[in-house]
Amino acid sequence: MRRKLTVLLILITTNIFSQTKNETEVWIVEKYNQFERVNSLSNTMDLFFENDFLYYEYLNAFFKIKIKDITEIEFKKEKFDNDDKVGWISLWIRFDKGNLLYKRAGENEFSKSTDTAFKIPLSSDLEKDEYQKRLEKALLHLIKLNGGNAKIKKETF
Repeated sequence: MRRKLTVLLILITTNIFSQTKNETEVWIVEKYNQFERVNSLSNTMDLFFENDFLYYEYLNAFFKIKIKDITEIEFKKEKFDNDDKVGWISLWIRFDKGNLLYKRAGENEFSKSTDTAFKIPLSSDLEKDEYQKRLEKALLHLIKLNGGNAKIKKETF
């Protein structure tokens, strides 16, 4: 009896202190807006969540994926060329073929894409104060809250 009560207490305490789906989504959007990589080509970049979907707009391309369908996330350092000293960090979102919905500007409906990934460019400032690790943790938490099970892809060496 004591063991059952202890387990129940642990489960209740964990649920009380973990962030809700909405709190997690709001935090991720805030950090995206804080660390968004400014692109000189366009200012049409946006990230938001609605009805268990992640929506991302980048240069007149619109991506829509069910949060639970995300299977892997990866942060990669990228540069234009060898002269680029700062570069940026891209968040790669990966999923199984057929799970991404995509449309171009001017199209009314989303259609299925054969892509298995898209990337979200972020400022290299994301590396400061452990925000990359915190964003990884928040994304995995959100995916889990939506019934998914993603992992973080890391370099082998």
